[in-house]
Amino acid sequence: MKKIETNKLLVCTLALPLLVPLAGTQPAVGGSVQVPGGSVTTSTYGSSSVSGSVYSPPPGSALRDVTPPGAPLLKLGSRTVNSISLSWTAATDNIGVTEYVIYNHTSPASVTTVTYGTYAASITGLTAGTTYSFAIAAKDAAGNVSPMSNIVMASTLPLASADAPKIVMGRANSLHTLALDRDGAVWSWGYSRLSRLGSQSAASSFIPVQMPELTGIDAVAAGHNHSLAVREDGTVWAWGDNSYGQLGDGTTESKRNPVQVPELHDVIAVQAGQLHSLALKRDGTIWAWGLNAYGQLGDGSTADRLTPVQVPGLNGIVSISGGAFHNLAVKNDGTVLTWGQNGYGQLGDGTVTDRHSPVQLGGLSQVTAVSAGIFHSMALLQDGTVWAWGDNSEGALGDGSRTNRSYPEAVPGIGAIVQISAGGLHSMALQEDGSVWAWGYNKNGQLGDGSNLSRTLPVKTSIQTPVQSVTAGFMSSGAQTREGAFLTWGANDKGQLGDRTREALLNPTPTVIELSHPERQ
Repeated sequence: MKKIETNKLLVCTLALPLLVPLAGTQPAVGGSVQVPGGSVTTSTYGSSSVSGSVYSPPPGSALRDVTPPGAPLLKLGSRTVNSISLSWTAATDNIGVTEYVIYNHTSPASVTTVTYGTYAASITGLTAGTTYSFAIAAKDAAGNVSPMSNIVMASTLPLASADAPKIVMGRANSLHTLALDRDGAVWSWGYSRLSRLGSQSAASSFIPVQMPELTGIDAVAAGHNHSLAVREDGTVWAWGDNSYGQLGDGTTESKRNPVQVPELHDVIAVQAGQLHSLALKRDGTIWAWGLNAYGQLGDGSTADRLTPVQVPGLNGIVSISGGAFHNLAVKNDGTVLTWGQNGYGQLGDGTVTDRHSPVQLGGLSQVTAVSAGIFHSMALLQDGTVWAWGDNSEGALGDGSRTNRSYPEAVPGIGAIVQISAGGLHSMALQEDGSVWAWGYNKNGQLGDGSNLSRTLPVKTSIQTPVQSVTAGFMSSGAQTREGAFLTWGANDKGQLGDRTREALLNPTPTVIELSHPERQ
């Protein structure tokens, strides 16, 4: 027998199941509540009534849902040096779950809260080489909290040497390489027409040289003949070829020295395509400028832009990647958006039609990272699998064939991947244990397997020491070991390997790069 009281007066006694809100909602004041299980006799006391199978509470009354959701199942995704990705199953509830709260199990404080309908999250700002313990709970509109889920324990990847810079090779027909050290200094080598490498006016260098005017830099990107850098204050700096406005300074005059991109602030990441540029702001919006012949600026047109324009309709973006003439973006819900050139199916939407505005990529979810090559694309999922689509003429999709594909499919034979990088015509993947896998075009030895034979399936490089990060360039490759050493291999005709020569390296143990301060040259 269930007693219902309102305004401290007995309303009615019903031999019925627990009342539940009508149409999945809970009235706090007034309204009506559906009584499951048949009709009842009408009884009225004061201002409340029960008639038929509907109960109407009086003003000021409140029927409270007291049933908590069921516990979700928490799963481990990918890991980096400062982040751990998690996913979970949907929790059940008698009315409906409204949010999920992730907890650091060793602390009572929540880590993050996400809305219902999202089943993945990346926990960032963690300490390298540290073990964490996470759990998750579901919450409904009435504030009921589910039992805590299972506990997931995971460790972030170990940090490389404190003096280890980050190496970035340009993939879009680029012949120069950039490196960022722990002090925020930028180093460059190779060849970049209409640009400047290092402290001198030369456009080429066979060894790494520092660019003294760039300090406090958080991220860099290398395009065909232009480069970008993000300062720790969120400003963007650009230099090199500006034929299509890819420097974003409102002109088409090339700049040998870095210039600030005006009216662009609070930026956390940049990407350089062949002749266009992208910036990701802290608020999750994307800004683009430069060549727009294929719609790669995503503004619905094909008009070039000399200054940054916001890509309409995009928000909640957490990661971006720029190919030669197309772009990829990951949203905070793990979905992917693509736009730009699509002649090889590199947008993954099942067509070869260029897109002047972003389209959501079907068939992929729980994506943590993307990488755009010249004409192919890659995605890393939370479960550590790699998916690829687009140009496959040299085996860059890693599926054992040379057939182009306009939709994503998993790369067979590899798993537990924590980083991906799409190069000119080849692809790379870093495994959790620090081993490196590569596939695709190999004429210049960019796969690092000691040969110049192209591969349509992933092959493991012969690097003997655990690797921290990888970068796939146009026809070259690079890596940073966990001890902090730079490794480069592949094409070297313009000195892009930084080893003082022009000789391509097929050696499975690539050359270690030494950084040289300008005053020591």
